[in-house]
Amino acid sequence: MIDSTVDGFFNFINLRHRIYLKKRAGNPWPWTRNRILQAYRFTNVYRDLDAVSVDLKHAVLADYQPWRKDDAAELFGEVITYRLFNWPATYELLRRLRGDRWDEAEAKRTLRTAQSRGAKIFTGAYIVSNNASTRPKIDLYCEAVTEARELSKPLVRLIRADRTLENATAVIAEHVPMCGSFVAYEIVSDLRWTPLLSTAPDIMTWANPGPGATRGLNRIHGRPLKSKPPRSQLVQEMRELLRESRRPDRLADHMRPLEMRDVEHSLCEVDKYLRVKNGEGKPRARYWPPPCSA
Repeated sequence: MIDSTVDGFFNFINLRHRIYLKKRAGNPWPWTRNRILQAYRFTNVYRDLDAVSVDLKHAVLADYQPWRKDDAAELFGEVITYRLFNWPATYELLRRLRGDRWDEAEAKRTLRTAQSRGAKIFTGAYIVSNNASTRPKIDLYCEAVTEARELSKPLVRLIRADRTLENATAVIAEHVPMCGSFVAYEIVSDLRWTPLLSTAPDIMTWANPGPGATRGLNRIHGRPLKSKPPRSQLVQEMRELLRESRRPDRLADHMRPLEMRDVEHSLCEVDKYLRVKNGEGKPRARYWPPPCSA
């Protein structure tokens, strides 16, 4: 049963990944009898299996192989460009402006034209804020990309000075326009797949607790949903769940070990699931089965 307990958290993780494996194997829909998981979109347990993350690896990271230290600043700017919009088709429109070919005015024209033709420009996975500005989001985000690219070399130096995920998240959130800690952590999670942060010492001990993960922890610990415990407490509670995952009875045989990042965003997905189950609201994205399965 999936409920507001530690058992429920791991039941969700095991079931969600089993759905992924059945879908990947080509089994016919539905891949579960669980009505909520049939009806709504939930991200994969493991971030590297997420469709947008897979696309980023192919569209951005793969082009910087083999890794060269001197490419770090340019790669940093490309990852930020991708994640600010967080929509594969948008990055594809901007690919020709990669690196020193970046042209803010041209980027704005390209995206405005695409938007006028009905193209989706921004992600639906998380809320894109204008930071209270009334100016068009396309303008604000293209300008943010320009500033991030201009700052990329000093920011990479700051990250290299303390190669932890926590420090890198703080650096990006502080210095990159339009990047709060949530988006900054998404960018850091991508850089985790590069030599810049692949050996970060806090991969298994730190994750940025976003709003959804906070609500998930509040549910498990019996707190009011709107409680805002200290960040240090939330991180410690995620560490406890990670340790719990190593017990032989927690992860099924079809699972691989979790990292702190997997714990954090699975808490967010469990919260989303329980909102539906408890009649507290519904996710924005429904899941529509493949046409051949309808």
